[in-house]
Amino acid sequence: MNWLLALKRININIPLLIFSLDTESEEFLNKNGVDTERVPGVNNISQLWVRRVEIFKDLLDSGLNIIHSDLDALWLRNPMHYFENGNYDFLFSQGTTHPQEIFKKREFVLTCGFFGIRSNPKTIQVLDKIRKDVQLTKDDQTSFNRILLDNHLKINKKWNMSYFLESGGKSLRPRLGR
Repeated sequence: MNWLLALKRININIPLLIFSLDTESEEFLNKNGVDTERVPGVNNISQLWVRRVEIFKDLLDSGLNIIHSDLDALWLRNPMHYFENGNYDFLFSQGTTHPQEIFKKREFVLTCGFFGIRSNPKTIQVLDKIRKDVQLTKDDQTSFNRILLDNHLKINKKWNMSYFLESGGKSLRPRLGR
């Protein structure tokens, strides 16, 4: 509910569908008037990553554009203006350093904690590749980064918002592009 309260605080009123992994969450959300759909058969984190890529692909196949947010990614400001012009196929928030092999190669990664995808033939085709890859990696963030970044994705640098991270006493500065 904290995530939903954060949306109210910044005046976001968009259709939501939250996917629940257990009956208790599903019942709680339904009781509080939140649209939810139960996702059965997810017993570990690897199964969750695989299943949510399948859900993303199904939503795109049905013609729906996606704005995905993990529930631990609280929205402090309204990000909807990034999505309103429709001038994107994929729009990702910058991640930290996972997956390491992509970070070492590109000096940044895309996070699966917050992103948008427009439904069109191109994105559906890419999601099909990601769906196949996640069957091997069992990690959606690794698969999104491998398929998108290793297939010459064009990065729009004007979206870059650099930030600094502290890790083990070292300052890290993920950034987009070179």
